[in-house]
Amino acid sequence: MMNSYLITGGNLTQRLNKAKKLVGNIDEGPDVLYLKALLSVGINQIRQLQKFLSQKPFQKDFKTALIPEAEKLTIPAQNSFLKTLEEPPALSVIILCCPNKNLLLPTIISRCQLVELPYEPELVLENKLSAEYYSLYLKIIKAGPGQRLKLIEQYTKNREAAEKFLKEMIITLNKHLVKRGKVLKSVIIINRCQKTLNLLQSNVNVKLALDNLVINLNPAPKHSRVE
Repeated sequence: MMNSYLITGGNLTQRLNKAKKLVGNIDEGPDVLYLKALLSVGINQIRQLQKFLSQKPFQKDFKTALIPEAEKLTIPAQNSFLKTLEEPPALSVIILCCPNKNLLLPTIISRCQLVELPYEPELVLENKLSAEYYSLYLKIIKAGPGQRLKLIEQYTKNREAAEKFLKEMIITLNKHLVKRGKVLKSVIIINRCQKTLNLLQSNVNVKLALDNLVINLNPAPKHSRVE
């Protein structure tokens, strides 16, 4: 049995069912840790996981740490997790579940046994709409702060429109940036979009959340051409 798994594709229930097939019972108990978070999974929770795995199993033959929504791992948390994924403590198994592996750093992916389920996207975008969203993204990163706010103004009218915009933008960026080999850049930007979506779903002010997102997107360097 491998020690670190990354289960992608399917839906959350299917990913958890696959985790159960890999290691058996994944109900919470003294030898099973679920690392959950409403908004994100940070460094402190990774430290909690590391401490949990350093202890001997109480009832089972091994300890299991499960992150059911690994896409919520912050970039610092992912970096702090690398050593543990590469060399997990004895008698331990780590399972990450994520809709799409490209939501995680390549260094995380490379340290796990990849288990891919048939992909079931939450949304399917037509090529034309996807191209329009990518064009909007390019306009945003080239624009100054004031113009950025104007470009997304129509999506800040209500929570439903804002959440739809973010979900479709995440799909678009995953498609276009990864296709162009910009894997690390896509992870960082999609991570920010996902964090903003999580904030909206926890009832944060819509306009404030979206404005903060686009203002803090890194601009393209002046000396380079944006693809």
